[in-house]
Amino acid sequence: MGLFSYFPGFSCFSSFCGSNTWKEYRSCLNPNAIPPKEQIIKNDAIHIGVDFELGGTIGYIADATKPKVNLINSADQGREVQMSFYAEPVPYKVSTEEYPDGACEDLFRGDWPWNPIGGGDIEGNPSDILEFSKSSTSMHVLSRPKQWACRRVACECTFSKTIEFPMPGQPVVKVTATLNNARTDDYNEAVIRDQELPAMYTNAFIPRLITYNGSNHFTNEPVVEYDVSFDNSQIFPWIPGRFPATEHWAAFVNENDWGLGLINPAESVFLGGFSTPDAKGCGGPKDVPTGYIAPVSQHALPRDVTFTYEFYLVVGTVDYIREKATEIEAATRRDRTGDWEHAGTLDQHDMLRHPGLLPQSSVT
Repeated sequence: MGLFSYFPGFSCFSSFCGSNTWKEYRSCLNPNAIPPKEQIIKNDAIHIGVDFELGGTIGYIADATKPKVNLINSADQGREVQMSFYAEPVPYKVSTEEYPDGACEDLFRGDWPWNPIGGGDIEGNPSDILEFSKSSTSMHVLSRPKQWACRRVACECTFSKTIEFPMPGQPVVKVTATLNNARTDDYNEAVIRDQELPAMYTNAFIPRLITYNGSNHFTNEPVVEYDVSFDNSQIFPWIPGRFPATEHWAAFVNENDWGLGLINPAESVFLGGFSTPDAKGCGGPKDVPTGYIAPVSQHALPRDVTFTYEFYLVVGTVDYIREKATEIEAATRRDRTGDWEHAGTLDQHDMLRHPGLLPQSSVT
């Protein structure tokens, strides 16, 4: 692709970001927007919402004492906190009644694979919400995702997620996410690809990427901070890209070590980066600058597979996020794989991952 397709509407983006104009503009950005069509649940410590204009993806997380300070970036359909899966063929091409000559022709890059995402497609068409329910302490969303790099192409699959508070009164959210595949097209089902479990995009005012990457897990050894950036000349532009997170968590935080952590107790390798390093420190949900984190592992996705995984979102200091990761580790000791239900035999691959696909979004 030209990687500027990561930024719809910003064809002169690199010169703009490097200019004084950008530095002056970013001082005016407002991080306090709450999406207008958000469905929200809350406890005394945290608020979380799913956005109906973004396919029911998580577009809002805030500390209960600062409910207007949204930590999630939702500048396009490919950001938010959301499910995203990759499989053959490459490229994925399909014709529709609306686009008989092809609905997926070079919209993102010519060799983009099958890639349904929760938010919608690259042209801003949201995924369809099939079911939604909410109580005071949980939400459930069933959706039919769109193919990211196509025009209004619904996936032959559904996404299901349940959002709940596993620790009453604490700023911790648990999400159970499920892909229900029902593909009828012809493709190689055995090919493995990186899967983002999930993808999380944060706002620029929490620009520091923190994790633990050592071998003495859960012993309070010092954490590490990665330099985060975005190099448009690279095939995989996110920096640092792939990194070890051996306590199964990583976080974007501010200068006071406060921010948003992502825990996937089944994963020890994450992806990360920051889209516009010149813009660290300021920017809200609808602005281009964003941090990116995704726990990642490799799986094949057969046509009738059901794949479920769990992750946790935690608002707080690095010490608090790490404390919750330790508690979750103790409570969920189990085989470190996704939960598969499939008639065939599926192998879990080791954690020595080779570089895989770019994430979607307009830094997607």
